[in-house]
Amino acid sequence: MTRFIVAPQWQGSSSSRAMQLIDGAEAIAGDLPRASTTVLEAPPEAGDAQGTRVQRMSALVRMRERIHEAVRAADEPTVVIGGDCGVALGAVSAVAGDDLAVVWLDAHADLNTPD
Repeated sequence: MTRFIVAPQWQGSSSSRAMQLIDGAEAIAGDLPRASTTVLEAPPEAGDAQGTRVQRMSALVRMRERIHEAVRAADEPTVVIGGDCGVALGAVSAVAGDDLAVVWLDAHADLNTPD
């Protein structure tokens, strides 16, 4: 059996339509088996940079922790479905060092720095 974790995070996106990522994550959650799906609540506020150059850093950190805890609590293979790509931070950190396989489905790799 597979555990699905849906994280409707939008704070990592720089798009003016970022909050629509919530709608997309919720739509996907509606197609998943309820018994094996956990939907996390994203912080409602945008968050602040916390002295970094990463916009909305405080909200991203809070969501990373929620995702990390949910993945660690799962006893079965886990699929994390997000709003923006930042959901990978909590998911990968939760299983780093374990037998890990990452399947990244995205329009672009987001391999960049705050610079």
